[in-house]
Amino acid sequence: MSDKSVDNVALLAALRTFYQEGNDVIHAISSAVLVVMGNEKSSITGIAAAFNDTYKMVITEAPLRTAIKRLSKEGYISYKSFGHIIVTDKGRTQASKLSESVKNVGREFKQLADNLESYCKNKGIEFASSSALEQELLGFMMRT
Repeated sequence: MSDKSVDNVALLAALRTFYQEGNDVIHAISSAVLVVMGNEKSSITGIAAAFNDTYKMVITEAPLRTAIKRLSKEGYISYKSFGHIIVTDKGRTQASKLSESVKNVGREFKQLADNLESYCKNKGIEFASSSALEQELLGFMMRT
């Protein structure tokens, strides 16, 4: 499975999980931001870079500022400026839970993709590559 598929699945899993729990989209994005922050002190630019590294998706400053404000309001982070953001104990606990959830979904996707690839090979169904199969599976998951 390609790293890009895993990254896409991680982001999809994070956003879907957080959104399906009855939260709004900003909460879902905030949760994904909290996961990438981990236990570190950071700045808004550091968080944006970590988000891109983790999910292979660029997050612009405006939604990131909104997510940071939301996380602060919920007690997960504290900040005096967008250049000095600290994850609280409550935030570290929540980030750990969220990170584990995202990792589990990533593992489940990898297993599903591997099983689907084996099934297709056994049935003589060909795809251009394993990556193409994963992208089809990811596309199906996003549509459902």
